[in-house]
Amino acid sequence: MKDKFEESLSFVVRYYKRGALRPTMLFVAPNRWRRLAVAASIGFGIIVASACVYLLTVHEPVTDSIQDTTAPVASTPAEAPEKVSRRIKFDDAPLADVVEEIEKVYGVKVTPVADNDTTRLTLSYEGNAADLLDTINELLGTDLKLENTPKADTEK
Repeated sequence: MKDKFEESLSFVVRYYKRGALRPTMLFVAPNRWRRLAVAASIGFGIIVASACVYLLTVHEPVTDSIQDTTAPVASTPAEAPEKVSRRIKFDDAPLADVVEEIEKVYGVKVTPVADNDTTRLTLSYEGNAADLLDTINELLGTDLKLENTPKADTEK
């Protein structure tokens, strides 16, 4: 038995490395990044699992196909031209050009503007012709009106 002990002791002495069997390093990877990678992958797994649970239980699935939400440009025949909602934009345009553009886009007739009027307008507007004229009248102090419509329809 003494020979076996001496043989084991000589083996240990021959292959001994200082710090190789530290108790703090048992079952722990010597690289700290590996520990962080394991923690990050566990956190990612938890996030993915919670997203799956949310999508399967809380979130209502979309069953309909995507519908077009833009309003049709052409108006229905039953709708009055001054009630049609359109988008119009002016960039430093003279008031006479503004009136022409309103008449062209909305298909209405606006009382004419004086030829010597030098008022200019920059505006982006979405709505009907009556509300647009009310807005322009309020901003510029003018008195534009839709023709062939009662005065009560164009005033607020």
